[in-house]
Amino acid sequence: ESLSVDPIKNAIKTFEKWDVLECHPQEKLKIYYLKEEYDSDEATNQIFESIDVYKWTKNFN
Repeated sequence: ESLSVDPIKNAIKTFEKWDVLECHPQEKLKIYYLKEEYDSDEATNQIFESIDVYKWTKNFN
């Protein structure tokens, strides 16, 4: 599958709005980190589960 840049940018903006990611500009780059409270397997799995319900699957029946 292919993925364009726009969905990735939108996801990053969403995670920043949800207070999951923080951005640290460094010279001409933006470095993104998980915030401390989301920097664990359990926390990232909870985020994954909350957005996984919106995953679209093709039904071939």
